[in-house]
Amino acid sequence: MEIGFIDQEQEELCTNHRRLKKKVGGQEAIVKSMAKHMANLIAASVLADMYKQGICTRVR
Repeated sequence: MEIGFIDQEQEELCTNHRRLKKKVGGQEAIVKSMAKHMANLIAASVLADMYKQGICTRVR
């Protein structure tokens, strides 16, 4: 079954998603990977805020 995609990026995301699912088998891995991604985004925004306020001087 073929699915049409709006753009290239969307298609890549779905392909990666499918690959990840196949590799580990199941929802659990996807949920974990999404949670990790979200945690990274949150941490990055918190660090950026601290940097702006001058609390920490270097963001790696």
